[in-house]
Amino acid sequence: MERKAASLIMLIVLLISALPLVFAAKFNLGDTVEVINTGASGLRVRDAPAGSIIGMKYDGNRGMILAGPQSASLGGVVG
Repeated sequence: MERKAASLIMLIVLLISALPLVFAAKFNLGDTVEVINTGASGLRVRDAPAGSIIGMKYDGNRGMILAGPQSASLGGVVG
């Protein structure tokens, strides 16, 4: 259960950090979010922004916004 909770938290952080700040302003703490339009690729869940991959989430998986956006560099791209 603890691993699932960590995965969900990282999904939320990843979802928020992947969005430009213009869009991030539309989310509030406690909002429910859902993974969409990822197809078979899914969404990588990391242990920290730009950290190690600890799982995957796919279309239809839901989560809750627990914290705001965080910047990180991954593969030379800062988001």
